[in-house]
Amino acid sequence: MYGRVQGYPGLYVVDAALIPGCTAATNPALTIAALAERCMEQIVAKDFG
Repeated sequence: MYGRVQGYPGLYVVDAALIPGCTAATNPALTIAALAERCMEQIVAKDFG
């Protein structure tokens, strides 16, 4: 759902919780940034476009 929170229109959460599996061995900062950018593109296009 690209970070949308069910039952709360207009509330979005985009963080490491969206990454499946364990990422304890590496720093996921760039992965989280890329994921956030992808989610925002979808949210803006579908919710505000």
